[in-house]
Amino acid sequence: FGSSALGNRKIKPQLTGEKAAEEIVNALLSGGCVDDWLSDQLILFMALANGQSKILTGALTPHTISAIQVATEMTKAEFRVEQIG
Repeated sequence: FGSSALGNRKIKPQLTGEKAAEEIVNALLSGGCVDDWLSDQLILFMALANGQSKILTGALTPHTISAIQVATEMTKAEFRVEQIG
């Protein structure tokens, strides 16, 4: 899991740190095993792998949805998305 926040001179560093911490807490509470920043990157590897691949992630980001669409067109891999809970 990872997170980030961009600060500037007008924002107290503590607020930037709080924003980054909030992002990682939300990722942990989502119930997934990978964060938003990794899930879309794993799609291509899943499409190229032999056999079946599975990941548990939080809500799909627009990047992850796009990665699924592109990987499907490029590799003809099939993806199934299930909502748990």
